[in-house]
Amino acid sequence: SIRPTLFTPSGETLEKGVKFLEGEGLSKNIHLLWRSAENLISYSSGIATAVRHLLDIVRSVNPEVIVTTTRKIFPYTRKIVAKAVQSGGSCIHRLGLSETIYIFENHYCFLGNVENLKKRLKEQYALIGDKTITIEVKTPEQALQIAETNVNFIQCSSFTPDQIRWLKTKLSSEPCYPVIDV
Repeated sequence: SIRPTLFTPSGETLEKGVKFLEGEGLSKNIHLLWRSAENLISYSSGIATAVRHLLDIVRSVNPEVIVTTTRKIFPYTRKIVAKAVQSGGSCIHRLGLSETIYIFENHYCFLGNVENLKKRLKEQYALIGDKTITIEVKTPEQALQIAETNVNFIQCSSFTPDQIRWLKTKLSSEPCYPVIDV
């Protein structure tokens, strides 16, 4: 029973100290809600601000870059975090395990090598359908091998900037190549 008298939509950029939310109601109801609301707004605004700050930094170098966030969040906050990330100007990489196929090195090591992984993927493409495929690699050489398999993303999380540049140069001569995920 608290009536909002001032409300600022999600995603608005505000200067420090600007009033963005206000309401009227019985003091007992306000006191029941205010601390939880304050923590929720502080948490989600912090996420949105951090995302916006990171986007501003990376887009000053490359305006075309796509920045996504991890799905690994505090329990029971998925919708709040997704909205905060979106308000900051980005999106969550994936919200659940069923949305994509993610193959880590500790999965394909059982196949012996990258060549065997490539064969296995080719066999499985009909079953995969339109799911996005991401494969983690440890070396630029592995990334080049994996790029031949029609995967959507190659995750290069342990690569140096020089290794990423080298890989990008090698792949850019191909007519179609996967997104490099760092």
